Amino acid sequence: MSDYLTKPVEPARLAEMLEKWLEKKPSPSHQMEHECFPSQAILDANDLETERFKEDQQNMVQLNTTNLERFDRQDFLKRIMGDEALAHELIQGYMEALPEEITKLENAIAAAECRQAGELAHKIKGAAANMSCQKLRLIAATMESAGKEDELPALQALAPLLREEFDQLIKLLMSQSI
Repeated sequence: MSDYLTKPVEPARLAEMLEKWLEKKPSPSHQMEHECFPSQAILDANDLETERFKEDQQNMVQLNTTNLERFDRQDFLKRIMGDEALAHELIQGYMEALPEEITKLENAIAAAECRQAGELAHKIKGAAANMSCQKLRLIAATMESAGKEDELPALQALAPLLREEFDQLIKLLMSQSI
């Protein structure tokens, strides 16, 4: 298989991908290619992440002027196939769990542990993407990149933005009684 799905995974897209690949059997040359060059798939995935990193860095500069939604309810419901009860449960869990993760991230930054901060930001980014919280995802993605690059000043500058965005997100979610 030489294809990929990006996170957050959308059920309809997953079904399409499965249908596409389960119908086809790999040719012997395709199988041989991947046996001989297994690192190519990893390289392609790394290239994709690098491109996303560049896009996130560029978008971060425009964060205050973009029209990113704090919470894209329609996208979120689409991802969970319109299940309102599940939506409520997931949002409650998210609002309860994320403050601890943000505190861990802030503590890692205070201890100048950039790599650890980057790993924690990666977790926050993934959760925000799954929950369709676009601004929070973008800030966390930028922090993840800064952590990988040992950019402590960038992490220190972004931490208050992340906390503020989360606080605003909580207010929004509570006001919508989701």
